[in-house]
Amino acid sequence: METGTVKPAYEQLTGTLKICSLWTHRLQIFYSTFLQALWELAENLGEVRRVGMDMGDITRLPVHTFQGVTPGAAPAGKDAGSDKTDCLVCMEEFQTGEQLKTLPCLHMYHVNCIDEWLKVGNSYRKKQ
Repeated sequence: METGTVKPAYEQLTGTLKICSLWTHRLQIFYSTFLQALWELAENLGEVRRVGMDMGDITRLPVHTFQGVTPGAAPAGKDAGSDKTDCLVCMEEFQTGEQLKTLPCLHMYHVNCIDEWLKVGNSYRKKQ
């Protein structure tokens, strides 16, 4: 590849990544709004009822600040072979300083993501 073509290719790739990131964020907002509207419609029709966790139970789950990951080491607070450093609700990586909530199974999530998830009925069920 010629030296003069590297910069335009890099700028094009960077621009494409920014557009993808923007659309991903917009889809997450749309999805969240759509689900909330769908629940409200179903409740108004009387066809469903929420089965989510009680807010008191949700607030009692432990919260901590993500300290980051030391290169070559497992993330803090993880065990049982888990090396996830991203929230499985929003699919974004944890950033140093973010508030995370830990479920009894030791999986960690962004506080806002998991609180909303547990509230709308996708409640955590302990394995027997």
